[in-house]
Amino acid sequence: MTSDHFHPWWHDNGYGNFTWVWMAAAAAERTNNMKFITGVTAAVYRYNPAIIAQAFASLDVLYPGRIGLGIGTGEAMNEVPAGFDWPSADIRLARATEAIRIISRLWKQGRTTTPKGEDNNEDHNGFVEFDGEYFKIKNAKLYTPHSGKIPLYMAAVGEQATKTAAKHTDSLITLTKPDQSKEIFDIFDKAAIKEGKDQNSGENSKTKIIIL
Repeated sequence: MTSDHFHPWWHDNGYGNFTWVWMAAAAAERTNNMKFITGVTAAVYRYNPAIIAQAFASLDVLYPGRIGLGIGTGEAMNEVPAGFDWPSADIRLARATEAIRIISRLWKQGRTTTPKGEDNNEDHNGFVEFDGEYFKIKNAKLYTPHSGKIPLYMAAVGEQATKTAAKHTDSLITLTKPDQSKEIFDIFDKAAIKEGKDQNSGENSKTKIIIL
């Protein structure tokens, strides 16, 4: 797992490399079987979700089955220096949710023309449209699609974000301490089951990650 930041956590002796390039170099030059995931990519302002979908599809073509996308609501230290405002947690979660829906649609190579807040699995030659409150894409298509399923993780600590992760992604990344993680995992599991996702087998099985 590698962080995806514009600015580091501290200025003295801090580094700020572009993680997507680093992942490609590390996967290509240093390893043969290791899997890589961002922890996490913020799809709220500086990254357009369509470009995220394209970048990670391309990485998956280069390194099949070795690339995962961790997504989250971001940090002010990354967005504000790039010229963006820093809104409330609710707005950032809403933006991240729309971004996840766009990325998933592009990876599924379908097209959605449904009202705001709803997704449609109807496929129109792989082109995607999305008219959200925060993001819009028009007739977008990945002409170099990914080679297989890209694991999609979401970082969450609060209840609403955890439910969003269970609904829209494959797995959970959390900063919750081990002695507090059971409550978060229970929320995640119940929300996933409510969405009809099998916790134990197949594509819908859930893997939880704790970051200490």
